Amino acid sequence: MRSEDLEQLRHAKLFAGLMTEDITRITRGAFVQTLPKGAELFHRGDAPDFLHVILTGRVALTGNLTGSTEVVVDFFSAGDTIIAPAVMLEAPYLMSARIVTDARILMLPAESFRNQLAGDVKLAHATAMMLARYWRRLVRQIMELKLRSAPERLAAYLLALTRRSEGAATVTLVEERRLIAGRLGITPESLSRAFATLKSQGVTGRGNEVRIADVAQLRGYSRADEFIDEREDGLA
Repeated sequence: MRSEDLEQLRHAKLFAGLMTEDITRITRGAFVQTLPKGAELFHRGDAPDFLHVILTGRVALTGNLTGSTEVVVDFFSAGDTIIAPAVMLEAPYLMSARIVTDARILMLPAESFRNQLAGDVKLAHATAMMLARYWRRLVRQIMELKLRSAPERLAAYLLALTRRSEGAATVTLVEERRLIAGRLGITPESLSRAFATLKSQGVTGRGNEVRIADVAQLRGYSRADEFIDEREDGLA
C-alpha cells in the first residue's frame, strides 16, 4: 500500500477510532487493486476470499433472481466496506459488485480478517459499529420504498448530493441514470417521469448536471424525516 492509502483507511468506517498502528497490523498481508469502470469485483454466489474496502471510486451492488433482470441494490463509495457479513459468516455473496467509476480497492484476505476479529476487541467494536450504520442505511431504504413516491425518492437522492440546506445548488450525477433508477427501485422510464415531475419543484438540468432552484423547497417536497439524514453513511 502507498502511504496515502493508509491515510484514507484511517477515515474508513471499518477503522473508525483505531490507531494507525492498529490499522497497519490489521491490514498486514493486504494489497490494493486498481480496477476500471465496468469491472466485476465479485459475482453473486462467489465465496468471499477477501474483505473489500473502497479507497477511491464507486461500486454498485447488483442483484437478480433466476430469469430476472439485474438491478442495482445500492452504491458504495470511498470509506465503505463491501458485504462484510459474507466474509464473517464464510457464506456466498448474495449480490454482485461492479465498479461504477475507476476505483482502488483494498483486498484484505478473509481468513486473516476473521482471525483478527476473533481476538481483537477494538476491531470487533469498530466492525459492530460499522454494521450498525449499514443496518440503519438498509432500514432507511426500505422506508423509502414503502413510504415515498418515485419523485420523492428522486428528490431525496438529489438532496443527498449537496451539503446545502437552503438556496440554489447544482449537483453532479456520478452514476448513469439507468443505475440510479435501479437504486431507487424504479425503471429508467419512471425516472424520466420523476425528473419531469420535479420541474415544478425547481429541478432542471441535462445530462449529469442537475440544478436545484431551492434546496429547502425540495426538502419539504421529499417529506424529509427529522430523524433521518439523507446524507448519513453515503446514501447517494
